[in-house]
Amino acid sequence: MRRKLVAFGMAAAALFLSGCAAVPRSCLVDNGCFALKLDDPSVPDRAGKFGCRFLRAGWIVSLRPAGSTEELFHIRSLYGYHPAFGCTQEIVPELELSPNRQLKLGVGIIEPNAENRFRAVPVELFPWVTCVTRTEDRVVMEARQNSGFHAGYAYELIVRVTVTDGSPEIVMWQKIQNLGLRPIRGQVYLHPFFNVHELQSCYFRLPGGFVGRVFDLPESTSHTYTEGDSARTLSAVFRTDLRYVVTIGSDESFEFVQIWHNSRNCFALEPFLPVDVAPGMVQEWNWRLCVYPEES
Repeated sequence: MRRKLVAFGMAAAALFLSGCAAVPRSCLVDNGCFALKLDDPSVPDRAGKFGCRFLRAGWIVSLRPAGSTEELFHIRSLYGYHPAFGCTQEIVPELELSPNRQLKLGVGIIEPNAENRFRAVPVELFPWVTCVTRTEDRVVMEARQNSGFHAGYAYELIVRVTVTDGSPEIVMWQKIQNLGLRPIRGQVYLHPFFNVHELQSCYFRLPGGFVGRVFDLPESTSHTYTEGDSARTLSAVFRTDLRYVVTIGSDESFEFVQIWHNSRNCFALEPFLPVDVAPGMVQEWNWRLCVYPEES
């Protein structure tokens, strides 16, 4: 099926420079399997919609499968004190710059809150440069962020999201290059806020074959894996107006998987990957989201 690309925002027409079109505000791609909307992180977040916790690059703010009338992810924040919606990712922990300043990878400099990390305040948000390229059968949205030097830390982060016509898969490739004098160590994890209406229909499948019902678990549960486990794929089965399976995979092995729910209308399966980049070195990773109706 022919793919449609619609760009929304202040710019009425796309500008092509070296095969790359400027992206206004957000990008909506319909590839015949789903309609996907990505945020454009290069647009300033003056209204505070995206906050200072998650990476804006690659933030899926809307995903609706073909034939469905409902969103797979929450498209509005679940909480009043910070944005929590869609499908995004976070790199943890923050890097300490001073007693009251931290460097949040993929975000910027923040002022931490000693009692609640989710209430951190942005001090300086590092800018992103984004572009979109189009071929006959795919759309690629790429975002780059360069942090500059801060207390010996410096990096460049690239996030590239690829959507192919007729494919149920979304590929999110990333690369971080350590341009500073200090090592960058931590974890990166994906955080999909799945939209739920029927609690009893929400199942998950973990690497190793374990199957469970999400809302039978405590609010937050984790499963740890070793390097030899080759834990690279997990899936969620749940119902909106249809029954869907969403598979999350990576070429790298998960360190652990966090399972979270709010007991009402949302849950998340969060795979964690290690981040360990010495000065002058580069690390790459990817996420692959595959969305399809469950076979009856």
